[in-house]
Amino acid sequence: MVDIEEIRRRKLLELYQKLKEKQEEEKAKEEQIKAQIEQMEEIVKSYLTKEARERLNNLRIAHPEKYLQALQILYYNIVTGRLNRKLTDEDLKKILRAMFSREKKETKIRIIHEY
Repeated sequence: MVDIEEIRRRKLLELYQKLKEKQEEEKAKEEQIKAQIEQMEEIVKSYLTKEARERLNNLRIAHPEKYLQALQILYYNIVTGRLNRKLTDEDLKKILRAMFSREKKETKIRIIHEY
């Protein structure tokens, strides 16, 4: 007969193995995403002037989420052939303004009258 402690030990070991497998899968997925981002960066940066690369780097440091969005959009436009020349800093500024101008939050002021 298998005692309760042995069953608990087996179950705990099984759960530990599942957790370890899940962590390894997540790590592999994360590494794959990093590799894809690096590939995108390499391609996009070849289409930017030095000043535009600096601006994109500043965006990466200040706003990582916006940087990834901009990187994806630039990469897509390069791959699809819509972008076939080097972008200057001014060009990149215009693109970034167009991308993120919609995100400005609207301020609403409510006036409450107390009687």
